[in-house]
Amino acid sequence: MTLRPARAGVLHVQRGAVWATRRGPHAANAGAAGGDDVLRAGQRLRLHAGDVLVLEPIAVPGTPAQRVALHWQPAADTRWATEVARPASELQRALRDAVRAGGQLLRGTAAWAGHRLGPCRDARCLHDA
Repeated sequence: MTLRPARAGVLHVQRGAVWATRRGPHAANAGAAGGDDVLRAGQRLRLHAGDVLVLEPIAVPGTPAQRVALHWQPAADTRWATEVARPASELQRALRDAVRAGGQLLRGTAAWAGHRLGPCRDARCLHDA
């Protein structure tokens, strides 16, 4: 089987084992992005959009032969995150800050008005009135 994902995601081996070959340089080249891997049940492999991965079921020594079950989990939509989720989070923070500032303004106005309307014992206060 050959996989060519249109978008990034994670391949999860749920049952069995596969020999996975990525197109590109192989593991013999240090730091290479390609190569061969054996993936067993429970292991995951991240793939980028456009990667080419060839999978072949294999029998793993010491385990009974079984059919392979795979699950593909596409990566979260980064466009949604950048165009909707992040601005919504920023708006939430801004509204919270606006409510806090509004409360401070009301408290400050009340304190100022209370001072202005309170008893005047200072000569400057009598003069300003």
